[in-house]
Amino acid sequence: MTRLVLSGLFDRRPAIKIVTHHMGGMTPFFEGLVGPGMDELGTCTPAEDLGPLRCALERRPLEYFRMFYADTAVNGAKGAICCGLDFFGIECCLFATDCSFDPGAGRCSFAKPSPRSRRSG
Repeated sequence: MTRLVLSGLFDRRPAIKIVTHHMGGMTPFFEGLVGPGMDELGTCTPAEDLGPLRCALERRPLEYFRMFYADTAVNGAKGAICCGLDFFGIECCLFATDCSFDPGAGRCSFAKPSPRSRRSG
């Protein structure tokens, strides 16, 4: 996510939609690092290393991180869902799952398709 943000992709393609996995990983939890922390990016680094990159972005890095969409594949972890929803907003969160197996029936037992999913057409 950081490479995409710092590449200027969102400035060049403001309408692009990118879905991150697992509620954006640690990004919502580390909001202070991608917010105030990244605002300082380049301030103590020689201009030839990071300064031009920092100046090239039209907005704060945090604003770009919030432009991502996030999926809910966190195995039902309430804290992760709450943190991700707070960071991205419900309008940018999509339902997802890592695997279609039923953990209650065993590791190799795939969840049975619902009657609705078996319907054709």
